[in-house]
Order: sequence, then structure tokens, then C-alpha cells
Amino acid sequence: MKVIIISHESDLDGLYSAAIGLLRYPQATTIFLGYGAENFQKLGNFVDAATRYSLERGLIIIADLGLNDDLIETCKQIFSEAVRNGWKILWVDHHPWSQQAIDALKPLVEIVLDTSGSKCAADLMYENLLPGNKLANSLA
Repeated sequence: MKVIIISHESDLDGLYSAAIGLLRYPQATTIFLGYGAENFQKLGNFVDAATRYSLERGLIIIADLGLNDDLIETCKQIFSEAVRNGWKILWVDHHPWSQQAIDALKPLVEIVLDTSGSKCAADLMYENLLPGNKLANSLA
């Protein structure tokens, strides 16, 4: 299965989240991005290039990147095309999301959020991708 991991570039949580993803899917392509519209356009370009013409279907994991309301439509466009092409999308994040953002992406994306404010994205990646794995637990 083809896997793409897209994670936050600027802190340990993003790096460790990607590392946990790579432990689970060592064949994954990994991309690190920052925040902002320009970076989400890059995300869209990566997703489009990987999913549009690929005969192999796969999984896109986004970790430690929050979604601001001004990027909802951009993300809906990006992911609706990928889903139409047979890809699954998992978005794992600990940042607060608006209900509008959750409702808009829920039909397209499996969303894993921490509403308690006590977990980082790496914790959520560990719990959802590799529960019980000692190395993943030490990274989380």
C-alpha cells in the first residue's frame, strides 16, 4: 500500500509524529510542512501528484497540522479528489478545530483530535497506529 505522511516541520511533536507513522508504514513518503495557505497549497500539490494518476491506492496521514477555517474549502477540494481516486485520509492533530472544520472534512477524512488539551499529536499517532509498541510509546 502506498502511504504518504505529511507532518509539521517546526517542532519535535511533528517530527516524532512522522517517526511513529514511519514505524507503522516504513514504505511511506514523508513530507514536512509549516502552517499557512502557501504550505497548504504545497500539501494540495503533493496529494494531487500522488493520487491523481496512481494505479495504486493508499493512505495519506496528516499529523500535527491544525486546520484554520480559512483553509476548509482548500482542504475539501484537495481531499475530495483524493477520495474519488480511492485514497483514505487520516488527520491526527492536537490543535483546536472549529466545529465548522470538523463537519466540513468529516465526510472525507478520518479525524483524530484531542479535545482534552492534554495530548500531543505523537500521543495520538501512537494510540491510533501502534498501541503497545515500545519505541512508538517512547517517542509519544
